Amino acid sequence: MDVRPEQLGARLDEIFRTRAERGTLVTSAPEVPFGAVAPVVDIVTAHVDRVALLPGGPPLNPSDPCMDISVRSQERKVRDGS
Repeated sequence: MDVRPEQLGARLDEIFRTRAERGTLVTSAPEVPFGAVAPVVDIVTAHVDRVALLPGGPPLNPSDPCMDISVRSQERKVRDGS
């Protein structure tokens, strides 16, 4: 599911509302500069308890039990792993 950065906080609150574990991973394509990822990290850290950064890494397998937020290079959207 694609989510615009300005909608990400509300989407995270919705996803984690009933979860005991409130952690996520933030990944990006290798060509995405950290300056484009940093605002997403700021939003995510305001809405979850733990954030792990995997810069330059591939998105995770959708069957993995954690949430993956992938920052893509061509659009200012994030993919929330849903």
